[in-house]
This record gives sequence, C-alpha cells and structure tokens, in this order.
Amino acid sequence: MQSAVLALTLLAGFLLVVWYQKGQIDSSYEKRALSVAQTVASTSSLVHAVEAGDPGGVVQEMAQKVWRATGASFVVVTNSKGIRYSHPNPQLVGKPVYDDPEPASSEPFRTGQPWVGIQTGTLGPTARGKVPIFGPGHKLIGEVSVGIPVAQVRDYLASEIPTLAAYMFAALALGAALSLLLTKKLKRQTLGLELDAITGLFREREAMLHGIHEGVLGLDTHNRVRLVNDQARSMLGLPPDYLGRPLTDLLPRGRLADVILGRVEGPDQLVLVEHRVIVANRMPVQTERGGHLGWVVTFQDRTEPEGLMRELDAMLGLTEALRAQSHEFSNRLHTIVGLVELGRYEEAIAFVTAVSAARNGMAEQLLEKVVDPMPWWWPYCWLRHRSLSSTASNYGLDPMRAWGVALSTSETS
Repeated sequence: MQSAVLALTLLAGFLLVVWYQKGQIDSSYEKRALSVAQTVASTSSLVHAVEAGDPGGVVQEMAQKVWRATGASFVVVTNSKGIRYSHPNPQLVGKPVYDDPEPASSEPFRTGQPWVGIQTGTLGPTARGKVPIFGPGHKLIGEVSVGIPVAQVRDYLASEIPTLAAYMFAALALGAALSLLLTKKLKRQTLGLELDAITGLFREREAMLHGIHEGVLGLDTHNRVRLVNDQARSMLGLPPDYLGRPLTDLLPRGRLADVILGRVEGPDQLVLVEHRVIVANRMPVQTERGGHLGWVVTFQDRTEPEGLMRELDAMLGLTEALRAQSHEFSNRLHTIVGLVELGRYEEAIAFVTAVSAARNGMAEQLLEKVVDPMPWWWPYCWLRHRSLSSTASNYGLDPMRAWGVALSTSETS
C-alpha cells in the first residue's frame, strides 16, 4: 500500500514536472525568438529598408540570412499596415497578414509593444517573438516576427523526459526501499499483527477490562493513569478527566495511594475505601526484552466475603458453645440417672439442688456485679446502639462487641 501511494505520488509529480518543464521550455524558446526579433528590429539597414517601402529585396535577403543563422522557422517583417516585406514563402511577400487567425492585439505594428506566445500561422504552430520597428522620431513603421517551430520545443522536451523519468524511478526505488524498512520495523513493533488484528485485540481488551468484576488500574513509569476500567473507577472514585493525570493528583494521601504507588509492598494489601474492604495487588509490566513500561494494580472488593466470614466465625463459636453445654448437660443427666438406678435418691436430690443453687448463685453474682447498661437515659443509649450496630455491620465487625467497647468508654468517662 505504501509503495502504491508512493508510485501514484511520483507519477503525479512527474506529470507536474513535465508540465512545468514544458512551460519553461516554451518560455525559453519564446524569449529566444523575442531576442532574435529585437536584434533584427534594431538593425539600421532594416529600418531604412522598411522606411523606404520596398517589399522583398533587401529585407527578404536580411530575413533569410537571420533565420538560416539562428535556426528559426521564419523571420517576417511587416510595415505599419501589416504588409509582409519578408516571408519564407516568397509568394506571400507583399500581402497583408490580416487573413491570419491571430488576434490583432498580438501585432506590435498596431500596439507598439513587444509580444511573445505560441501561435499557429501558415507555417504551423510556432513559439513567436514580435518586436515593433521604430523609425526616425520614434515613429512606428512596422514589426519583426520571429518563429521557432513547436516541434523543436517538443523534441527538446522529449529529450529531457528520460532524464526526468530516471530521477523519478530512482526516487521510487529509494522510497520503496525505505518503505520496506519501515514496514519491517513496524512489524517488529506490532509483533507481526496487521491493522485489523490490532483493532480486534483492542476491542477484545476493552470488552474484557470492562466486563470483569475486579478493578484494573494501569500506570506508566511516571505514575500517570493510562488505563482504568469501570470497576476501578467506581472503587477509587476517580474524576472523569483521569486519563493521563498523575495519580497523586487524583487520590488523597493515605494507605490507598501508598499501596498503589508501591510505597507499601507485598501481595494482597488490605485497603479500606469508605465502606468497602479492598484487596490490592501491584504488578510491574515489562516487555519481552526486559524493558519497564509501568504497573498494573488490581482491586478486589472483599467487603461481602469478609462480613460472611465474620458471621461464619460467630456461628461456629455459638455452635461450639452449644455443643459444650449439651455435653455438660448430658453428663449431669447421666449422673442423676446413675444415682437413681443405685437407689441413692437423697444424693440425686442433693446433686440437683446443688446444680440449681450454683446456677442461681451465678445469676445473682452477674446481677450484682454487672452494671445495668440502660440507666435513665436509655433512649439515648438505644439510639446510639442502633447507630453503632449499623456502622459495625458495614465494616464487618461484631455489633455486640462494638457496643461493649462503647459502653466501657462511656463508663470510663
């Protein structure tokens, strides 16, 4: 594709150069014809012959010498009325030029001004230069018209085209070689992937990043944000213009920023973000040659799993306590059954009484030593208990334990 674009560009450039070169060559031949005409028009003998009004004769001889010496197609001299005094075709000498298709504005014998251009006359298309002839007193008495065949111009241009084409082909070969080198370099950088494959990989990456439940944050070597999926942006509360900005401008100072920036090292770092418990992991990103590109930080929301684990621990503790109580109760029942079977009824009654007394005594000691947590300001305590319980539940803590700590703090105060 690059070679095709280069070839088309060079072809367009070649056509423009040929067109420009043709214009330059036409201008050169026109100036050459004008120079010859000026030289002839300034000859005093020619001025006297035209002023004498003698078509042919001396003027025809002088014109023939000039066009043969200069290689011009013709040298035509006319008087102020447009009558030819010289012409390569002797039959046209003495006849006017009015029948020619050229506009009258191009005739210096009318305007008194030099003129150059491409015209088609009786001798075919030629590059012409026309100069007025002035007699004594700067009187306009005629003109000199010199023409060079356009075929000579085309032949010269045709001789220049191979040189221009050689330069163009050399430029094309150099451009193709550089294009090949650039393609190989791009292939190495893109791991041999074409544009459609790169586009497909980009779309797949975007779909995977925004489809996973975990948060992903990408940083470059200067700790600027280069990649964030929806989960990470929601967890970290990043603003809409996060892309390309340093992380220190997006997050406040604290443990979260320290973990992301690598100031706190280690896997599975726990971070508290508002009411969420997040596990963060920071990993370096390297190229195949060992070059460092930046870091990728993943975030996993552990709020719900941590709460479930605490509830499970509480349930396991309660189950263990019930099992121990059931075992102790079974042992006491076995003791009572054994005493009854042995007929030792009084000892069984004494055992039951002692157990009941011990239980009642423990209850009385608890009532005497444990302060009532609901004094006269119990409505305030109830509201505080509700608030502490809700906050502790959000952070995955035991609500009763948090309430006990709050009461201990109040009593100490």
